[in-house]
Amino acid sequence: MEKLALLGRKITLEDVLRESLVTDDAKAYQFASLLVEGKRAQAYALADDMLAGDRNAMMAILSSLAREYLALWELSRPNGGQVEKMMAWRAAKLRPIAIRMGPRRARLGFERAVKGMEAIVTGRAEDPRTLLAQIAAAAER
Repeated sequence: MEKLALLGRKITLEDVLRESLVTDDAKAYQFASLLVEGKRAQAYALADDMLAGDRNAMMAILSSLAREYLALWELSRPNGGQVEKMMAWRAAKLRPIAIRMGPRRARLGFERAVKGMEAIVTGRAEDPRTLLAQIAAAAER
């Protein structure tokens, strides 16, 4: 990040991916962003790419998705809510999505993502793509 900051220009996700030794966290975050923005095909393609390289990537994917839904849940509250510091920079982009989604659907997405992590830990997890589709579908209802 320091190297990118020294360039003196806007740092893009592509810059971070190019310079990062570990890209799974950035890809998991990108997956969550794409999914809540309604770009399912792109999100699933990215998840497939991550899971093809490492079956353990599912935890990173679900963790990022839970964090995204938690921010949406908070921002969809009547008082506008506050997101954790780590997500504060995304609040402006997430707020319209949160208002459209509403607190019930955002909460449901968060809960399903957490239950998905639990299913992985306990060994009850289904096919990763099916699990992701169920989480996304729950938040769309």
